[in-house]
Amino acid sequence: ALKEGFSGVGRANYSVILDQSMGAFAQYPWNNFTVPVLVAGKGETAQTALGAFEGQLRHTIDQIKLLRRSDLEAIDKYDPSVHDFQIAGLTWAQLTEEERKIVPPVFVLATQKMYKSLGDSQMIELLESGYPIKVIIVDNVNPKPEHAAAIMAANANAFWNLLANGNTHLSRVSLADVNHMHPELETIIGSMNSAVVSILCPNTFSHDINPQRWQQLSNLAVNTRSFNPYGFNPLTEGISVGKKFNT
Repeated sequence: ALKEGFSGVGRANYSVILDQSMGAFAQYPWNNFTVPVLVAGKGETAQTALGAFEGQLRHTIDQIKLLRRSDLEAIDKYDPSVHDFQIAGLTWAQLTEEERKIVPPVFVLATQKMYKSLGDSQMIELLESGYPIKVIIVDNVNPKPEHAAAIMAANANAFWNLLANGNTHLSRVSLADVNHMHPELETIIGSMNSAVVSILCPNTFSHDINPQRWQQLSNLAVNTRSFNPYGFNPLTEGISVGKKFNT
């Protein structure tokens, strides 16, 4: 049940929550997902992600309870008067590292516009839950020229208030720079911590260039410092915040 699932092609390794701004990708012919996908209602992205993970957690913990009891019974150490209460009240915080890895993480996919509208309180609630929920933000960089400088500055500063949560991995990467993006994503996916990742992915059709030159457009944004890639890994050893940054 935990490794293979009950039906279909087997147990999904993760699930996806699409913000309403990306809901079209859950419709034919773009819905080529091989994992469970939910489209959140307007203003309900954070609550949907928390609910989805807690639903997965409930199912997994039910199986872990059986495993813990069977382990105790196998060594003749099971005492109903003691262990029944302990096992019945099992929570995420009480799971071992190996048990936590069994619970599939949740990926939230949204646009930069959604992230701004989500609000700090909802985002902090999501990240402080302690769950491995990964928020992936597609930054399509499509401001009007007269507002471009202010919008890009606001996007660059959007994550700083999240540093107060010492367990969240923060990252800004460019889709055109795979040498930086892939290691960042591998670290985030492999971690049991929450994460927020902004991926520079310009909407080339909104700019006066050939859409096939999207890589040049992305590189221009990075080289002119309009988009500053970096990674913040809270698990890096040391107490210095600066050492936890990778730029």
